[in-house]
Formats: sequence, structure tokens, C-alpha cells
Amino acid sequence: MAVIVNSANPVNKLTKKQMEQIFAGDITDWSAVGGAPGKISIYTRNTSSGTYKEFQAMAMSKRDYAQSSQKMAGNEQIAAEVGRNPSGVGYVGLALEPRRIK
Repeated sequence: MAVIVNSANPVNKLTKKQMEQIFAGDITDWSAVGGAPGKISIYTRNTSSGTYKEFQAMAMSKRDYAQSSQKMAGNEQIAAEVGRNPSGVGYVGLALEPRRIK
């Protein structure tokens, strides 16, 4: 899996702890991780997805996702939403080439 951000986002590196805090809703503004001020929009897979559970176990210490996270049906949908939203962050399976989404 890879965490993706919009190509307009200046953040190009996050620690595992920062990813956990973002996806759990502890960090809600990009300025807290070196980005421009702005609310973070979180995109995740649907709760029935194995990827949803796997990311939760690997990157979030099994914590719950932020209530504000938006559930998507697949990798392509997450990539498309992050591509449209400069404040977006999501994760995709490595079958979708990891890159900064435009």
C-alpha cells in the first residue's frame, strides 16, 4: 500500500506516527506536518474492504479511522478524489502505481 496526496500538496514525506495521527483524526490540518494551512480530507476504502482493515492494522496501530474520513469503493476512486482535492490524502494498493496524484 502507498499513501497518496495531491500533486499541489508540498508534503512529500510523513512518518508512520503522522500517518496514524492523520487517519485517526488527531492531526486535522496540513500545517501540523509541514504543509500549508488547511483542513485534511481523508479518503479510505469501504469498511468491508480487506485493504481498509490491513491499513488500519499496519499504519494505525488498529485505531479507528477519523469519523470525517470518506469511504470509497476502490483504489481508482480514492486516487480520483485525491487528484481533485489539494487537501486530500488516501491510500491505494501498490497495483496502482504510487505517485503524487495529479
